[in-house]
Amino acid sequence: MNLVRFKTTFFALAILAGILLVGSLVASSLLLRGSVYAQLAEKLEAAELFGENQSNVYIGSPQKFLALPSQAYMQGIGEKGAQLINNAYLKQNGIYPFQVKTVEFIRNVIAICSLLGGILMLSLWARANRLSQPKSQMA
Repeated sequence: MNLVRFKTTFFALAILAGILLVGSLVASSLLLRGSVYAQLAEKLEAAELFGENQSNVYIGSPQKFLALPSQAYMQGIGEKGAQLINNAYLKQNGIYPFQVKTVEFIRNVIAICSLLGGILMLSLWARANRLSQPKSQMA
């Protein structure tokens, strides 16, 4: 295969991989800026009828979530000081609460793939660059 023909393409793809790497880091930092330590909960209507103090059912464990609309939060504090998120409100409005660890995982996959792709493209560009030079300059 003639690598010299693709020298410009390799260099352009290496630059594109660098832009993708920086873009994924910037985008994730902007998304995670307003993250909240919270826990999903639902209000128990039946518990209030019988006079019980525990009127919320906690769903899962406290996690860090991306910022949600202010209407999604309930009054009170959950386990380990977490804010409460009204699960019924989220279902009613079709909102899916993204966890911070999901965003971090996707960012890391994109960063690793773009870094490896950039290294591969730069090495192919360097190889093609060496092959394109006249033999008299290589000695």
